[in-house]
Amino acid sequence: MRECKILEAENGYIIEHQEEAEVDGVFETRRRVIEDETEDGKKVMIDLLFAIADFFGYQYDKYGKENLKISMDELGHKMAEE
Repeated sequence: MRECKILEAENGYIIEHQEEAEVDGVFETRRRVIEDETEDGKKVMIDLLFAIADFFGYQYDKYGKENLKISMDELGHKMAEE
C-alpha cells in the first residue's frame, strides 16, 4: 500500500511520504514542495494534482492516446445557465 500526506504551506503544498532506502531498508521521509509562484492558487492546485498522480504512477506518455488532463476551464452551473 502506498500513501502520502498533503500539507498546506503559506506558499503552496508539501507532499510527504515514506520511502524505504535501498541500502539498509530503513524508511525515510521524502518531501516534495509544490510552490505557488503566481499566488493565483489555481495553477498550484493543478500542479499538486499532477504531482499526486505522478506519485501513484500516472505519468505523461508522449505516445499515449489517453493522458491525464487537469484544468480549471469548466464553467460553473450558474454561469452555464446564462
